[in-house]
Amino acid sequence: FHLDLFHKVQSSADNLDAIIKDLNQIIELNNRSTELLEEIRLEQELSKLKDQFRSEILENGITIESDFSDAPTLVSVKSVFNNILYQLFKNSIQYKALHRKPEIILKTKMTDNDFIIQITDNGLGIDLNLKDKIFMPFKRLHFHTEGKGLGLFLAKYQAEMLRGNIEVQSEVNKFTTFTLFLPRNKNITEGIMTYD
Repeated sequence: FHLDLFHKVQSSADNLDAIIKDLNQIIELNNRSTELLEEIRLEQELSKLKDQFRSEILENGITIESDFSDAPTLVSVKSVFNNILYQLFKNSIQYKALHRKPEIILKTKMTDNDFIIQITDNGLGIDLNLKDKIFMPFKRLHFHTEGKGLGLFLAKYQAEMLRGNIEVQSEVNKFTTFTLFLPRNKNITEGIMTYD
């Protein structure tokens, strides 16, 4: 009994520690907002993501396809962009469907005003009646996997820091597409929002 109680307390402490780290990441983002803008090569960043999630990709036989031909690069704050991409990619892996082979497709395009990247998966999907809760902190729409409900909140917060936005399209048990819009603005002082 005592050992079981100890494990529960330890688990709660670990979860609290993870939440504090995530909240600290939000605070640190304000300090990153004045970093120099860099050219970001999408193929390179996707390669890094595949390395980070190598075990999950192999274990679950996840197929990853990409088409960056329309916009192979963008200029942005690299650390912030990478955090957004990481959270969206992680979400696609975390909420994969269990009864079919998981697939993730990344595609970019450029308009006169925006750089756009879409991440589509064939996972569990999201009930769009709950759309208002998707990007709220500590809100989870699926409870069979581990998580604190901060990933999508962090992604949207960071997108807004870069004067961008994230939209979602989904159908339950079919697909989810997250679309990240970032302005084609190379002026760091005008293009990036900071929060006081």
